[in-house]
Amino acid sequence: MSPSVYPVRVRVRVRVRVRVRVRMRIALGLAVVGVLGGPVAVLGVHVLHPRDEDGYLAYLKRYGDPGSYDPVPVLPPAGDLIAEGDAACTWMREQPYAL
Repeated sequence: MSPSVYPVRVRVRVRVRVRVRVRMRIALGLAVVGVLGGPVAVLGVHVLHPRDEDGYLAYLKRYGDPGSYDPVPVLPPAGDLIAEGDAACTWMREQPYAL
C-alpha cells in the first residue's frame, strides 16, 4: 500500500463507526422515550382529567335524551346512573382489542 492511501481508509472507518454510534444512540433514545411515554401519558390523563360524577350527571340531564333536543325532565337516581357507567366501563375493559 502506498502511504497516501492508508490515512484515507482509516478516516473512512472512523467516520463509519461514529455514524453507527450516533444512529444507535438516537435509536436507543427513541426507544426509551416510547417505552416511558406511554405510562406518562396515561398518568397525565388521569391527573389532568379526574372523574367528575357531578359533571357527568349534569351532562346526562342536559343531553341525555337522544330522541329529542329537550333536556331530560327526570333522571333516575344518581347512584343507579353511576353504577351503570361503571358496569359499562368494566364491560368495555374486558373486550378484546379491535386490531
